[in-house]
Amino acid sequence: MSLQIYTGSQVLLPGSKAPQPATIEVSSNTGKIIAVHRERRSRDIYPNVDDEHWTDAGDLYLLPGLVDAHVHLNEPGRTDWEGFWTGTRAAASGGVTTVVDMPLNSIPPTTTVDNLESKRKAAQGQCWTDVAFWGGVIPGNQDHLKPLVKAGVKGFKCFMIESGVEEFPSVTEDDLKPAMEALQDTGSVLLFHAEVDNSPLAHEAAKHSDPTLYTTFLDSRPQEFETDAISRIVNLQRAYPSLRCHIVHLSAANALPLVREAKASGLKLTVETCFHYLCLSAHSIPHGRPEFKCCPPIRDEANRQALWDALLDGTIDFVVSDHSPCVAELKKMDEGDIMSAWGGISTLGLGLSLLWTEGKQHEVEIGDILNWTSSATAKHAGLSDRKGKIEPGYDADLLIWDPEAQYKVTKESLNFKNKMTPYEGKVLSGQVVKTILRGQVVYDREPDGFAGKKAMAMPTTRGQAARAKKGSGANSSAKAPKAPTRGKKRSVEKLQPEDNTQGNEDHIPEKKAKVEEEATDEGKGGDEQSREEDHTRMTGTIERGHIYFFYRPKVEREEASSIDDVQRFYMLLIPRPPEFSAAEYTPSKDQDEEGDQEMTLLNEGADAVPAKETRDTPKKHYRLIIIGKKHLPDPEASGGRRGRVFWADIAAVGDDLESVEKGLEEKSYETKTRGERHEAPARLAGRGAYAIVNNDPRVPSGRETHFGYHLSHPSDMGEVQEALGIHSASSFVLQVKNPLGPPSGGQRGLPEDRRAKYPDWVMKDIFGKGGQKGRESYGLRFASVERPELLDYEGTELLLIASRMGDEGLETSLGEGRGHALHDAEKEEGKETINEVFRELATDREKFPAEPLEGRWI
Repeated sequence: MSLQIYTGSQVLLPGSKAPQPATIEVSSNTGKIIAVHRERRSRDIYPNVDDEHWTDAGDLYLLPGLVDAHVHLNEPGRTDWEGFWTGTRAAASGGVTTVVDMPLNSIPPTTTVDNLESKRKAAQGQCWTDVAFWGGVIPGNQDHLKPLVKAGVKGFKCFMIESGVEEFPSVTEDDLKPAMEALQDTGSVLLFHAEVDNSPLAHEAAKHSDPTLYTTFLDSRPQEFETDAISRIVNLQRAYPSLRCHIVHLSAANALPLVREAKASGLKLTVETCFHYLCLSAHSIPHGRPEFKCCPPIRDEANRQALWDALLDGTIDFVVSDHSPCVAELKKMDEGDIMSAWGGISTLGLGLSLLWTEGKQHEVEIGDILNWTSSATAKHAGLSDRKGKIEPGYDADLLIWDPEAQYKVTKESLNFKNKMTPYEGKVLSGQVVKTILRGQVVYDREPDGFAGKKAMAMPTTRGQAARAKKGSGANSSAKAPKAPTRGKKRSVEKLQPEDNTQGNEDHIPEKKAKVEEEATDEGKGGDEQSREEDHTRMTGTIERGHIYFFYRPKVEREEASSIDDVQRFYMLLIPRPPEFSAAEYTPSKDQDEEGDQEMTLLNEGADAVPAKETRDTPKKHYRLIIIGKKHLPDPEASGGRRGRVFWADIAAVGDDLESVEKGLEEKSYETKTRGERHEAPARLAGRGAYAIVNNDPRVPSGRETHFGYHLSHPSDMGEVQEALGIHSASSFVLQVKNPLGPPSGGQRGLPEDRRAKYPDWVMKDIFGKGGQKGRESYGLRFASVERPELLDYEGTELLLIASRMGDEGLETSLGEGRGHALHDAEKEEGKETINEVFRELATDREKFPAEPLEGRWI
């Protein structure tokens, strides 16, 4: 694998407010971080890495790239205001590696799927950052919202006051109710421009005041505009509590008590503010300066300080630019007419320096600022599985930052199209030295910014890169770090006669497994070191791959005619990198001198779609899991927990499918009491794709791991699948049992000598042994699958809790378009023949009956 190395003494890692020494290994092929070492490594550790692929930031800060979740790029339709080329260049110059484009000010607005495709087409070849899109809610477009969710928008924005452009009208409460009804179970978010025009007296007074005075404009949009709007939003949200609602660009400090009360009541309400509300105040705005105008307005100094306090105490969740430019004519620069000027402030490229400069007065650390502008904004936009952190599996979006530098904002230093900003002439602290997008430098202050660089090829639009397709992991890792099988390694074929006694009523004494005393060479060196150094919980898609279901008839039975004749039910997992990372990118032959590349726009949920399986290649990582009750738990089971919670254990982990073939094929063996015994070969009963997704809750107690699958084969479920609990699509909540924990639910679990032997970091960091969580002697009895490595230990005991079934149930469980993406992928893979499926497993088709794929017992 070709590596790109970034190292330094001041690297900001997840969970830290202050930088620390670290070295980041990046795959040059995928642009993903593959390892993070908490030390500044020397060059001689990487003898095969040349100068071009080695970057030492020294004592400068090495930070995660910023995610600006509120940007108006205005293309197509108003490219004289801004555009993808200039807007993303401006963003990259300020360390922003992902922007989320607002649905309005472009023509057409992003209110239908066709309009979204127009915007994507306009973005081709022009982006210097990854780009995602918000959709829009306008009167009467509620039927377009779910298709837009499926097409990859990150959420929806609406206006409760006139927007300023006729193609994006404001909405009333009557308009909002059907829109919220349509969105409430999609996992999407509804963004509100929270102002309502309820003060005719303010307008009347403004008519008789000087339009060049900022106070005239400020008085025309009092704080009541915002507080009344937020009161209405909170009341509406109580009727649709599953829908997250979000207040964009909060300006009015008087609204903060409403926000605090709503959050305390459990409503899913989030709030952003902007750089200009934190860094500017009304009393310092000069006469006749329309570049300071925005809606809602910049308010007084006391208001500004109250917003800072709310940001620091968590009432305000994060900070964005709300970059909203226009041409000089509309900004009324010559006339100085603030009242009639376009309301919007241009900030792209300046935000990090602004917060660093102003934040010194509030004693904030760089980790606070990056939380507000990177990790929290990535989470808001559904990108937290691959953006906003320096962590394995995430996009290598980085910036090198000089915290001691100072520079003066000039027109020449700005990279957006219309160089009008209230910050011109201001001296700022801290400056971006380099911006790195998916491992590649897109901006370098020295020698000449963008000289010699190329627009990147893959904006975050259709979900992943648009939910890049979310990475998010995500954690859309190109390939999740794989933990080796630890200690003693058992072969699959010698494990089969043993039974999982958890909930299996038909335990049959069989030949005991012979253990291969084979110490692995893995677990030593760089990969092991990086795994032991980075134990943070991964969020988003942490793994995806292909899934195969097998069952074996009972001993001495050549066929099974019902589930009563089944001895054991297996689930085989073969992890794979995401499909989008496996695709080769080929530059267009028609690239111009600027080196534009044609972008590859990814479908929503792409981080859950595994790359195509190679065929006739046995060297693949696998996990063989035994399902305890010989069928999967039923999400619709009656009788409560008994029908919905099942046990399973990981019987074998390896890297060669020949072991799986030997373990599942026909066999005979001798017993002392019954003589020779015969086992028929296992039968293939299902094949499809799976994804494992970790949520990102506000509190640790809310952590969940969702395991979902969608079948490609069979296309129609038969009696075999029905009896085994296999659905065309289904999901479970997945938990790992602590091997030191007491029995649960009357189940004794595996014998102690067969339980997983986890290393100390798992017991301490995951289960909390030693008093960190739960009981001091062992910690918690169960944990979510914090990292995929937990599943690479033989003897791992799993709890499968039935969640949802069907396509929509799968989408609800996995979120962010992942269920829909798996459906589409497996519909296509369903065209493969049965012979091709067995070639994926590098298995002799003649050894294993496949009639169960037609729903027939055999």
